[in-house]
Amino acid sequence: MPRGTYEDTLTTAEQVTPFDYIKLDTTGDYARICIPAPLPGHVPFWWEYVHSIKAPWLNDDGTPVLISIPNKRDGGTKLGYNLGFIGQRLCLGRQEVIEGTGRGLDTEACEACHAALEFGITSLRPERRFAVPVIKYNTTSRTSTEVRKPPNGDILVWRLNQRGWNEFKGTTPGAIRELLDLAEDAPVDFADVDLVLFCSEGTFQRVDLKPPLRSARKRYPEIGVVLDALWAEPANHPSEAQLRAACGRDGDATFMAADVKNAVDRWRSAEKFGTDPEKWAAVATATPVAGPQQDVAAQLDSLMADVDRNGMDEFAPASVPPPAAPSASFDEGGFDDDTYAAATGQPPAAAAAPALSADRSPAAPPPVPAANGSGAKSFAEIMEGAS
Repeated sequence: MPRGTYEDTLTTAEQVTPFDYIKLDTTGDYARICIPAPLPGHVPFWWEYVHSIKAPWLNDDGTPVLISIPNKRDGGTKLGYNLGFIGQRLCLGRQEVIEGTGRGLDTEACEACHAALEFGITSLRPERRFAVPVIKYNTTSRTSTEVRKPPNGDILVWRLNQRGWNEFKGTTPGAIRELLDLAEDAPVDFADVDLVLFCSEGTFQRVDLKPPLRSARKRYPEIGVVLDALWAEPANHPSEAQLRAACGRDGDATFMAADVKNAVDRWRSAEKFGTDPEKWAAVATATPVAGPQQDVAAQLDSLMADVDRNGMDEFAPASVPPPAAPSASFDEGGFDDDTYAAATGQPPAAAAAPALSADRSPAAPPPVPAANGSGAKSFAEIMEGAS
């Protein structure tokens, strides 16, 4: 039995205060940032496998809300599902399984992974998300990269999804060599330049990575002395727990299951009707078939049979109202700040999606769920109690 002292917190749910992050949500906004070398004992960045859970908005009769989306085949447009953000949670799976025999999933340890395989919902598959400590310069305006005088800045977290990370690591080294006139195979240091982020579409949080600039911190002593002093103070930096929290909310099994059920219900209803409104009337009058159409909560009970829900975090995510106006198709791009609700169209009021809570867990990696205890409830019971 573990021993403790009265100095130990041992609270039911330890909260992590979120660290401020770069937020670009107005078209035309710029952010000029630099990535100095990490302090001794500090990690350069943090990453986690995360489930960004999204599903189609539904009308009152269960039909999907459709919007016009780009058609990659002919360059035109077509009708597609208007996706709403449900939740973003750290995967409960084990890295060695996800990257090994699980082929991108750990269906034994994580119900979201299991549901992705069981119901064929690719958007439930986990992907890496990254949190990078950076210095953001104070500039003369939101639409400028000119450093303000007197110079100053803030240490913030730059959050990227896998696609954004691939673009950053894939294009930036070559752009640095070109800017600094380095040999094609010369090593590069991200601290030698300033990176420029540009919000190309505010509604969808689309942020582009522009060509780098020469480092203002290194070129101008009056700027360097201020920002170097800011960076040198460990108390100004995010903790590892805060970096982990910036990747996604801790994957509490009970609330993860609620998000998964919400997503599966909405995807199955949308797929039943499809994206051709002319066929909806025939679908609505068709006789339901047995098997795959059975109650989703009952199916998910079998997925969660071995998940221990005793002593789980009691802080459920709060609901937020949906946005007021429909928009074009949602594409989070690579360099997003995850305000997904602002990028979705008008859903029915009953379909409001839970917001991402500020509640976070400590920096330790998510544990593998233990065997189900005698006091565990079924998925249906959990959902009934939450309603």
